[in-house]
Amino acid sequence: MSSRNSVDVFGNMRRIDNRKADVILGVGKLYKILSAGNDVNDEEIGDCLAGIIASTISLGDCLGVHYGDIEGKIISKLRMQLLEK
Repeated sequence: MSSRNSVDVFGNMRRIDNRKADVILGVGKLYKILSAGNDVNDEEIGDCLAGIIASTISLGDCLGVHYGDIEGKIISKLRMQLLEK
């Protein structure tokens, strides 16, 4: 293996770790917002959830999962949840 390939592997590992951290930080921020009690702002919750979704899609991209595949799975899971209501 050439040194260039080694650098790419480590660079991708760093990107993956950064995306994982982004997802975890987003979930932590959501917990903090929700623990505020009566001061919960719908716009802030929506922004936080969107950030978690975007970070998760970016993580999937780093792992080689195509956005279209993720989108299809999201739609399928949403349909299942709507049927459960």
